[in-house]
Amino acid sequence: MADDVARQLRRGGFAARTVVLKLRAPDGTTITRSSTFDLPTASGERLREQVVTLWERERDTMRRIRLAGVRATHLETATGLPRQSELTARSAGWHDLEAAMDQAVEKFGARSLGRGSTLGSSPDGAQRTTREPDGEGVGGVDPRRS
Repeated sequence: MADDVARQLRRGGFAARTVVLKLRAPDGTTITRSSTFDLPTASGERLREQVVTLWERERDTMRRIRLAGVRATHLETATGLPRQSELTARSAGWHDLEAAMDQAVEKFGARSLGRGSTLGSSPDGAQRTTREPDGEGVGGVDPRRS
């Protein structure tokens, strides 16, 4: 989810100061949590890190989730902003990686690639993917898999 939001930011020429996580339980209870950055960002990795932090704070109070969403707010034009200086030494690498990911998604579609963090392993240690045999994604939402 965070990568999708970041891709939309970059495509529109924006950077966000705030990332927002919205969670809804099966009973309809909805909570919204946000985190504001020191510097605006359009980095999927940076957005994801904050979304995971927000999720981990709420995980014990909201064990089951019916809906999860991520959005960026307090947008600024990305032109002239420092290039992801909040990522220090990793800044150029993340910028280049996300630019390459944007190109791959544009050329091959959103389902053509994803982060390795969306893979897990089964109890026997074998790797598994997040796709069902019919090609559809597995149900359930975990913001750490964005």
